[in-house]
Amino acid sequence: MKEERKKILKMLGEGIISPEEAEELLDTLSQENEKGEQKTALGNELKEDLRRAKEGIVKAKEVIKKKFEDLDLKEKARLGLEKADEGLREFGSKIKDVFTKEGDRD
Repeated sequence: MKEERKKILKMLGEGIISPEEAEELLDTLSQENEKGEQKTALGNELKEDLRRAKEGIVKAKEVIKKKFEDLDLKEKARLGLEKADEGLREFGSKIKDVFTKEGDRD
């Protein structure tokens, strides 16, 4: 912006533009500067909002991942208990067969 101001003042000094035209150009330049600052502030606000949203998404992802891991562990435990139960039934059946055969011999 400083360069633009210098050019306007130089043109005024050289008589290329009138004081009124210089004033109008400087006002326009000032307004553009304010708009740029507003856009920058809005852009920074948006960046911060996006950063916070990203953090929230990362945390939510971690929670979901943990819940799936917990479900997976529960499923593995359930399958393990089923196999243990099946093994105990087979063991019980074999012991029953052994005792039944022993009883038949008597």
